[in-house]
Amino acid sequence: MTSGTAALLGFIVGFALGGAVATWYGRKQAAGFALLFKGIAAEVTESTRAAFVDECRGLAARQAEGAGAVVKALVDPVREQLERLQRSAAASSARTSQEVGRLAEETGRLQRVLGNAKMRGAWGEQHLRNAIEAAGLTRHVDFVEQATAGGEASGRPDVVVSLPGRASVARAGPARRGDTGPATRQARLILLARAL
Repeated sequence: MTSGTAALLGFIVGFALGGAVATWYGRKQAAGFALLFKGIAAEVTESTRAAFVDECRGLAARQAEGAGAVVKALVDPVREQLERLQRSAAASSARTSQEVGRLAEETGRLQRVLGNAKMRGAWGEQHLRNAIEAAGLTRHVDFVEQATAGGEASGRPDVVVSLPGRASVARAGPARRGDTGPATRQARLILLARAL
């Protein structure tokens, strides 16, 4: 073998051996780089995931606060109105109770007064006077109370109403009429006709 051939052969073997070593070294480096890149990717993913979770939690908390404020803004006026209505209802109930108590007292007094025949008569006369005046008649002009009809003592009506043409109508209240049977009614009609 000539030195030129041996050199060429040495060069080719060296080149092949260098290529094999370089390939082996490159693969080892590639595996190291792959591990390095996997580690970096895992670290970035973990930090990104943690940041994403923190951001989601913060967003959820802000939304909950905002929603709570909106609900509070909607509910507070309704609650205040309800409280006012409850206070008003309690006050109305108290006033109603007072009025019922006052009415019960007045009813008791009225029962005591109407238990007396003389007072019952005066009460009836007052209500008859009020009803006639409410109809637009004037006392001593359009009607006279306790006037004697026909000069008879038993013919004294509670009121005599003056009519046009010097006519008049006598009206006796229920307490003065006594018996309301048909015979009594007939006798009263006859007395009334004579008085006119």
